[in-house]
Amino acid sequence: IINLLTYEGYEEDAKIKEYLPQVLRKFDSDELRLFLHFVTNNVSIPINGIYNPGNHGSYPPDKINIYHVSSIQLPVAHTCWYRCDIYPYDNPDILEEHLKHAIYNHKATAGAFDIG
Repeated sequence: IINLLTYEGYEEDAKIKEYLPQVLRKFDSDELRLFLHFVTNNVSIPINGIYNPGNHGSYPPDKINIYHVSSIQLPVAHTCWYRCDIYPYDNPDILEEHLKHAIYNHKATAGAFDIG
């Protein structure tokens, strides 16, 4: 998943580019599936990689696009574009807390699958 991430709207040296991979590396396999489902509406990456046929040129169709937002909020996903809007948090612990809150609340409302 980490290799699929692209960043848009962040400064070149933005810490989110370091923090998000750090947080995702701490996730167990169930949390990684939740993150993937949250952003792409898929629970696994196909053998040939991800591809979003519904993406009409706005974002790379084979990437997970992390998009800068200027106000502090929970991460917000746009599955049509494989995009996740994430505020550039000041530390990875806050990012992890907010991202987990978002993906677990998504799991509770999506009802697409059960991982336990």
